[in-house]
Parts: sequence; C-alpha cells; structure tokens
Amino acid sequence: MVLFKFERVIYLYNMEKNWSIRTYFLSVLFFILILGCAGDNEPKEMDPIEEKVTFCDCKELELDQMYNRFYYVDPSEGYTGTCETYFPNQDVKQRKHFKDGKIHGALETFYENGQLQDIKHFDMNLQSGDYKLYTEDGRLLLHAIFERGRHTDIIFKDPNYEKYATE
Repeated sequence: MVLFKFERVIYLYNMEKNWSIRTYFLSVLFFILILGCAGDNEPKEMDPIEEKVTFCDCKELELDQMYNRFYYVDPSEGYTGTCETYFPNQDVKQRKHFKDGKIHGALETFYENGQLQDIKHFDMNLQSGDYKLYTEDGRLLLHAIFERGRHTDIIFKDPNYEKYATE
C-alpha cells in the first residue's frame, strides 16, 4: 500500500512538471504572437514593381563600352527589346532588336518615304544571315550573306548597284 502511495506521488509530481512546461511554452508562444502583431498598424506601401522596358527610342540607350552592350537604366542589365530612331517628321528611320544588350535579330533602316532601305540580321552583335539593300522605290539592289560578322556570299547584285551605292 505504501508503494502505491509513493507511485501516486511520483505520478502527480510528473504531471505537475509536464503542466509547468506546457504552461511555459504556451506563455512564450502567446508573447511572441502579441509582440509580432504589435507596432505600426498603418498599411505599408508596397514597393512598385519595376516593369522591364521592352520598347524605347534608341537615344535613350547607353553603351557600356567595357562589356560592349547597351543598357536602358542599369549598366549591369543589358537591354532586351526594341528601339527606334525617327526622322524629323516622326516616321521610323531605324529599328533595332536587342537581347541582353547585344543587337540580336533584324536591324531595319528606312528611307524618309517609309520604304525599307536595308535589313540586316544579327546574332549577339555579329552580323549573320541575309543582308538586303533596296532602292527608294523598293527594288532589290543587293542580297548578300554574312556569317558571324564576315561577308561570305553575294546572292544578287543589281547591275546599277555602284550607281546607287555612291548616292
């Protein structure tokens, strides 16, 4: 019988010990919750999401000469998108496409009447692929091929090419 009372005392002691640990843990959790919610209840302004500019006037781009790439605002981020330059009458004079600050894709130049003057293709700043040159009335003057910046072949050359090339 004495043993039974002793076991009961130990059991009650352990229960009390566990209860104090639970109470301590819940108290700490409660205070963390209260402190975390206390403070400035004013709604905070969200930082504006910076949208990437994918179209601009070519005059707005800067050249990072060290890395040989164009950027719009941040020199560490090369510009990806399209830019245009304009004639005084606001017609497009030239349109360039960029990827990571390098000219990539078509580079188109126009006459003042809106007719395409020439179209070149670039692969990360190196002229690659077709190059076509047109007269002001839209006739093809020259069709050449470039590979990685080097002229490799002429597909078509108008007999009057020299006359137009000197103008």
